[in-house]
Amino acid sequence: MKKYATSLFLCLTSLVTFAQEGSSDTQERHPLAPDGIWNVRWVLQDSSTPGSLNPTDKHIMLNREYGSSITGYSGCNVFELPVTRTTVDSKGIHMTTRFATQSKRECSTQDTYAENKFLKRISNGTITFNEVDGNLYLLTKDKIQYVFADEKLDKLAKDLRRYDWKLVQLDGETGNFRQWITFNFHNYLVEGNTGCTKFSAPFAVDAKNSTITLFAVDDAAAKSCGSSKDNATKDHFLKYFDNSTYQFSIADQTLIIYQNDKIVMKFDLAKKNSL
Repeated sequence: MKKYATSLFLCLTSLVTFAQEGSSDTQERHPLAPDGIWNVRWVLQDSSTPGSLNPTDKHIMLNREYGSSITGYSGCNVFELPVTRTTVDSKGIHMTTRFATQSKRECSTQDTYAENKFLKRISNGTITFNEVDGNLYLLTKDKIQYVFADEKLDKLAKDLRRYDWKLVQLDGETGNFRQWITFNFHNYLVEGNTGCTKFSAPFAVDAKNSTITLFAVDDAAAKSCGSSKDNATKDHFLKYFDNSTYQFSIADQTLIIYQNDKIVMKFDLAKKNSL
C-alpha cells in the first residue's frame, strides 16, 4: 500500500510539473523565449480578411515569473489578468482567470467598447491557448477565437528592455539628475526613481512606429523630495507620465524621447540593475 501511494504521488507530481512547464517540443520553437508560449509578446492579428493576418496595436504576454498572470495592451489601456489555475491536455493549455485590473487612461467610446468586450471574454472564466507554427490561438470562455503572432522584438525594443536608463537631459537642461527608469516588459511597467522615491507606471511600446505611451504614475510618486528645487525637478520629470504617446529613438547609447519632434528627455544607458 505504501509503495502504491508513493508511485501515485510521483505520478501526480509529474503531471503538475508538466502542466506548469509545458513540453520541451513547444519550448524549442521560440528562440527568443525558450520557455514556449510564456514570456513572449503576442500581437493580436486582424483576421477579418479570409486567408490574411494583419497585426494590430494590441498585444498580450503570458507570465509565470512572479505568479501566473496575463498582461497586455488592449488598445487604450494596459491590463493585468490573474491566472488561478493552469492545466494542459490534448486540447491545449487551459487557464482559469479572475477579473482584470486596468490603467485609467480615458478612451474614445469606440475603444472603450472594444476593450471592455475583449476583457469580458477572457476574464473570470477558463480560456484555452494553442500554439501552432508561431501563431497563438486563444479560445475565449464564450468560444470566440483570437489569433496572435510572436512579435519577435526588433533591436530597438530589445535595447529598451535590456538596459536601465539614467536621466541626463530634461527639456534641454543637462545635469547630474537622480532620476532613472527601467522597462519591465513582463508586467508592462516602467519603473524607476523620481529623485527621492521609487515609482512605477504602465507603458505600451509600438516598436514598428517607434512610439511609447507613458501612463500616469502611481500616487506614491507624489512624495515630497524635501527641497523646493528637488521637488520642481521631480514634478517636471513626472509631467511626461501623463497618458501621452511619444516618439523615441536609441542612438549612441542614449534613449531620446520626443514630443512633437522636440526632445523632452534624454537618458544614458546603464547596466541592468546597476542604478
